[in-house]
Amino acid sequence: MWVILNEASFASLRVNLPPRSSIKTESDAVVTMSSNIQVSGHLSGGLVGSLFRALTTKESFFITIVKNTSPSRMGDVLLAPSEPGGICLVPINGMRDELMLTKGSFLACDNSVDVTTIVQRGVRNSLSSGTGFFLMKASGRGTIAMASYGSIHKYTLSSDETRMIDNGHLVAWTASMRYSTTLASSSVWGSISSGEGLMCRFEGPGVVYLQSHKPNQSDEDAKRRGRNGGGSHFAACFALLFVIVWILIFIWMNMNGGTVNWSSSTRGRGQYYNDGYDSYNHGYNSQYNSQRRRQNMGNNEF
Repeated sequence: MWVILNEASFASLRVNLPPRSSIKTESDAVVTMSSNIQVSGHLSGGLVGSLFRALTTKESFFITIVKNTSPSRMGDVLLAPSEPGGICLVPINGMRDELMLTKGSFLACDNSVDVTTIVQRGVRNSLSSGTGFFLMKASGRGTIAMASYGSIHKYTLSSDETRMIDNGHLVAWTASMRYSTTLASSSVWGSISSGEGLMCRFEGPGVVYLQSHKPNQSDEDAKRRGRNGGGSHFAACFALLFVIVWILIFIWMNMNGGTVNWSSSTRGRGQYYNDGYDSYNHGYNSQYNSQRRRQNMGNNEF
């Protein structure tokens, strides 16, 4: 059972876990947990998937698995986002409920929900919408918890409805929705003088989730440093270095005929030493025999 506490401001999330059940959370989101709860880091999507997510969406390299290890007792965990604001619980039931999430909005989800990184379609939207080239996509079946900066608001659009949204206030939206980036006003001067600039134009049907406040860039950087503590970036760099080393080894092996036969190399060196030793013995024996023959010839003459 998922329960939002202090929903109006500074929200936190309590999850009651049945025996042997588990959930996935963002790194460093756990505030407190019962004694029968165990946490562990997990590479969601494997090494490459985790590396891609950490470098493109600014999320953590590891996904935390929170598990109730008891076979009979209930357990609970309290989660909180790194920024003060609201939390929204969204049920996902198949393809029609799939969500697109902006960076930093993921907090937790059921194990049956998959959160992956995808490339956003359209260069114009990627550059001007404020969401970037990469987004997170939530699919599967279960509950996902999203966090916002300030309170979170939900807008449900019908099939013939559109809504203009400031590009810094987006949290998530239905994956099947169409949107484009346009000027806030009908003229360039009106958009500039009003201070609104560009806005996103969403077309229904679908649901859009917004946050009431827009953090500045320094706040976002501080948020990532506080949550990850530098560990996520270090792990991502280490994983990238590991992949590069293996690629170089693979290329080197292909250039050298596929594999290196260490036993043949060792046997070759041993054969070289044996041949040298035999050559030395042969030369020594020849010299010794020659001396004996000369000595015998001298004795016979005498």
